[in-house]
Amino acid sequence: MHYFEGTNWYAIQTRSGQEDLVAYYLSAQLDLEILNPKQLKKRRRFGTETTVRTALFPSYIFALFDPEKFLHTIQYTRGVRRVLHFGQTLLRVENEIIMRIRERLDSNDCIEFMDAELNSGDAVSVREGAFKGMKGIFKRDLNDRSRVVLLLDILGCSAEFVIDRRLLEPAV
Repeated sequence: MHYFEGTNWYAIQTRSGQEDLVAYYLSAQLDLEILNPKQLKKRRRFGTETTVRTALFPSYIFALFDPEKFLHTIQYTRGVRRVLHFGQTLLRVENEIIMRIRERLDSNDCIEFMDAELNSGDAVSVREGAFKGMKGIFKRDLNDRSRVVLLLDILGCSAEFVIDRRLLEPAV
């Protein structure tokens, strides 16, 4: 395996749902600096809305280490699938990316995404996905409140689409 010399940030793919376990092992046993960001999400279960803490990058954590010293041990740590690589070269994560993630974290290592309050008739734009950049009209929330009905004008015809609420932002 080829890698950059010295200490760098690397992305580690974990087994599903084992981000916290791997982060604990690597920080406690190897004394590595770990970034395991979380997000706060609202979930509705049995009619009650709760806020849950989930991985921001499911099945991935970031670790600062020297591959020459720690790569072998990390690869065989319980819960680790692999250290991300392309061919035979480890993929280094730039310090700037780590810094930008850290800037958005609160004291509990969480990022809270606030849903914009939308009312029927509000102009919105789609910020991600297949309809990225398109503008439309917000019609209504669906029962689960994570999906909405959006009116888009496509090829001169108005059509209603169901889309994930997180993909929308108020149009400017």
